[in-house]
Amino acid sequence: MLYNWELDDWLDFKYDLSSITPLIYQFMESTGRVSGMVEGFSKRDKIETIIDMMVNEAMKTSEIEDEHLHEDSVRKSVMKNLGFEVDEKSIRDVRAIGMVEVMNQVRKDFNKRLTKQTLFNWHQAVMKGKEGEMKVGFWRKSKIPVQIISGPEYKRVVHFEAPPSVNVPKEMGRFIK
Repeated sequence: MLYNWELDDWLDFKYDLSSITPLIYQFMESTGRVSGMVEGFSKRDKIETIIDMMVNEAMKTSEIEDEHLHEDSVRKSVMKNLGFEVDEKSIRDVRAIGMVEVMNQVRKDFNKRLTKQTLFNWHQAVMKGKEGEMKVGFWRKSKIPVQIISGPEYKRVVHFEAPPSVNVPKEMGRFIK
């Protein structure tokens, strides 16, 4: 089985617009309905909805990497970033602070050019509290393969394997370009 990064054209993203157009329209219609419903909310309910959506996004995003953030810490971090007064000492999971910082940065700078340093900064932010366990803000150098695995010990299934670390700087340079 070949992984995406092993294909010659892996950076040449292609899609068939005709096959996804119905999905785009369905998404737009759903988004319009939700936006209409939210418009009828009180100011307080609108703010709560935004906070809930951001907390959910942070929690789901971290779960992709099998990281499980403390939900209350994520909520407080989101509120702090939205300008609410929050006692920073009450945010017990420092990873939540980093995750929300990255989410806000991405939303703010989505149209800016992506750079290696931006990725390193994001990595440092989402790995807050783990600096002693691993080197953060750099391309990985370990020869141990990075894999997504499931199943019991005796019947492991490798779903994905990342490029060898020696290839990472070159491949990330191609991706950023």
